[in-house]
Amino acid sequence: MADYHVIARNQEECASDANYVHVTAIETRNGPLDDEVWTAAEVCQAIAHGDLFYVQSRDILQKASLRCVVCPGCSQVRTLESGSMLAALDIHKLPPI
Repeated sequence: MADYHVIARNQEECASDANYVHVTAIETRNGPLDDEVWTAAEVCQAIAHGDLFYVQSRDILQKASLRCVVCPGCSQVRTLESGSMLAALDIHKLPPI
């Protein structure tokens, strides 16, 4: 089991409901030269096997773990959420890859 700090994401609008977006990929950083891009499917599989992906805020020194969810807009696509109501820990606020 490993922990991964998420630093960026790619996302696209839900085709069924523009109020929702699908995170399609994330980028993690675990050292100065250790960046890796993961698809949402790879992240979901790694989480299922016990790995932890998290968003961390520099301002409030808190973390929020990513979780795999089915998009409530289309009920078809598995996407990623950061599991926090705090804007500083919102995966959708991260810069794009």
